[in-house]
Amino acid sequence: VTGRDLKLNYGRMAREAKDLHTAGYSADDVLLAFGDAGPWYQRDWRGQRGERPSLGVIRDQIKDLLSPIAPPAWPGHPKPPNGRDRSPDALDQEIERRRKRIAAEKAAKGIA
Repeated sequence: VTGRDLKLNYGRMAREAKDLHTAGYSADDVLLAFGDAGPWYQRDWRGQRGERPSLGVIRDQIKDLLSPIAPPAWPGHPKPPNGRDRSPDALDQEIERRRKRIAAEKAAKGIA
């Protein structure tokens, strides 16, 4: 999801993957949060500009992106301050649809 060359960045990427796994996150979680058209691309200004997430961004934001979204605390505001246009329920439903799709793809390939 970062677009970095695995051969050139293998050590750092392996450490980050190990740390994420130790913290309880899977590769599927990273894809859900930071894959194409994932919540990061909708919520973060860098994603909205088409930039890819860095390893540091993944580490810092994965928990928030996979958590249910609280409704905005700005009553009467037409749009939350972070610029999200989609409702929290719609984003949560999209995350759940992606989880089911990934699980179905893994099952079809015989991956646990």
